[in-house]
Amino acid sequence: MNESSSLEDIYRKYFKDLYAYLFSLCKDHHLTEDILQETFYRAYVNLEDYSGTRIKPWLFTVAKNTYIDYLRKHKRIDLKQDEFFAQVPVKGSAEQKRWLKPTCR
Repeated sequence: MNESSSLEDIYRKYFKDLYAYLFSLCKDHHLTEDILQETFYRAYVNLEDYSGTRIKPWLFTVAKNTYIDYLRKHKRIDLKQDEFFAQVPVKGSAEQKRWLKPTCR
């Protein structure tokens, strides 16, 4: 890594650019901050293994992948909630009455 020597230097140098990039993707200030924090955490964890000479493209790739991971995670959560609520019978429906009938006598 030739551009900077410490994570703090990297953070100071690229924070604004990464913030602008992530904000252009998600259009939400709080979500951008969360993803940016996760991006720098992942960079910190993997910085020792990075062997490239240009860190900025690598950071943007980490940011993009972090954003995609966020979308995947929340897509699964929403899908599960929709499926669950679609199965809940409507109050007073024939299906609910069938569920409430005792099956063993």
